[in-house]
Amino acid sequence: MVVLIDGQQSLWDTVGMYLEFNARTVPILDILHVASYIWSAAKLFEQDEGTRKQFTRLRLARILNGEVHTVIRGLRQLATRRQLKGDPRQQLEQLEQICSYFAKNAERMRYREYLALGYPIASGAVEGACGHLAKDRMERSGMRWTLEGARAMLDVRAAFQSDHWRHFPEWRAEKEVANAHLHRSLVSGYTPAISL
Repeated sequence: MVVLIDGQQSLWDTVGMYLEFNARTVPILDILHVASYIWSAAKLFEQDEGTRKQFTRLRLARILNGEVHTVIRGLRQLATRRQLKGDPRQQLEQLEQICSYFAKNAERMRYREYLALGYPIASGAVEGACGHLAKDRMERSGMRWTLEGARAMLDVRAAFQSDHWRHFPEWRAEKEVANAHLHRSLVSGYTPAISL
């Protein structure tokens, strides 16, 4: 199972409450969040936007190629070789936050492997689908949901939105019969003898 989110620790903690991370779980850090951190680093070193774009592209390409630690090392070396723009102490703190973010999430940044396996590395499409499927329906004015009620509503909405609606009522009826009559198979084919 792919878990694709940004590096905010509270999100990973929440996922951990509902999902056991194991060998079959693939945690992936959204590449667009990584790109925004690289862009922030570029602003520390470069004044020209064109140079910032080139700076960002080069480091992003290295990260996509599996060279996260090389990028971290390079950013730290660059800070000692070149002058940072603005207040050096504040800029060094910001650069260290960026490097720490990458180091902390390095195991979630194996993009070369993920792409080779066909895994998504950006969450935009999923976030858009979540907005369309869940948020547009579940976050209307005054609505409050229990987890069970929310799951039921999202099941119905997913069936409706995915063009499975015409099959849903029949499937739901079969499921209800199966749940209501758990031991039905014990009597299938049995016809009671009627005596008067």
